[in-house]
Amino acid sequence: MTAIQYYGDAYGHFYQWIENDNTESGNLGPPLWLDLIVPTVGLVLYRLYTRAGALSTAQAEAPATGTSK
Repeated sequence: MTAIQYYGDAYGHFYQWIENDNTESGNLGPPLWLDLIVPTVGLVLYRLYTRAGALSTAQAEAPATGTSK
């Protein structure tokens, strides 16, 4: 949900830039870049976290190889 908010904010920055020629640093500077970078990093980390959880679950459910006496 936070990613949607940040990407929506980035859209607003682009809209202000194109429609109103707003090239102020508060529109095209760090706020825009953070609105793009923060949710992207968060989504990538979430994807890696869920993938790691799926792998560990699959390994836990896999039958043991080899026999012990």
